[in-house]
Amino acid sequence: MSAETLKEKMREFEAGKVGSVKVTGADLAAEGAAGSDGAGPTQGTVQADVPEEAKTDAFSHAGATADLHQGMTPSFLQDKVDITEDDREAFLKAIVTGERYERPFSLFGGKLTGTLRCRKIAESDGIIAWLSHCVNKGKADARIEYLTLMRNAMLAAQVKSLRGMVSEDFPELKEPYGPTRVADGDKGDRIVEPGWVAMAESWGGRPEALVTALHNELQLFEKRYWAMVMDAGNQNFWNPAASI
Repeated sequence: MSAETLKEKMREFEAGKVGSVKVTGADLAAEGAAGSDGAGPTQGTVQADVPEEAKTDAFSHAGATADLHQGMTPSFLQDKVDITEDDREAFLKAIVTGERYERPFSLFGGKLTGTLRCRKIAESDGIIAWLSHCVNKGKADARIEYLTLMRNAMLAAQVKSLRGMVSEDFPELKEPYGPTRVADGDKGDRIVEPGWVAMAESWGGRPEALVTALHNELQLFEKRYWAMVMDAGNQNFWNPAASI
């Protein structure tokens, strides 16, 4: 039974012309095999377009003037990324369960492995607020200073674990995620930095090769993640024929 046939039968049912509409597993399998919706196969690795939103990466521009920090975003040179079947399965599971989207990675020929996680909206908002505060206070006037703050904040938020050359687990960022204003007696109000800032700054004390490799891997993670988020309507996360 095609989708159009099913729609017509449902219209007849709603109009009272038929008493019931029966759809069998075979109907779904036939429709799935026909591929009338134009979706690609569920199994295997597929290529997805990197969305324009990911290429411009507005998050990395947070709190910065366009001219001062132009070109500081991660380099989205390729127009497509490979998304594996496991990537899509993990993405769909995260949506259904409400848990974070996480993916393993391997670097240096398998000598370093780990897990990356997506950010919470509140974490992104908090990082943006802190970066804006730093810019306003002149703590990130130089482009390299801003880039370093952004890189370290993203690593603090999104690296969950490392194993191998370095073995360490990293907790999620704690609230409040952004800077807070507190009364300071006769001195007036003062701004208190988020607790995660110390976690972020700790990345500055690690070997440059390690930090650079992890940051590059995080950029690739972001490309795949946002390709699935922004292009979800064009990806076949569920194939009826293969599910029966």
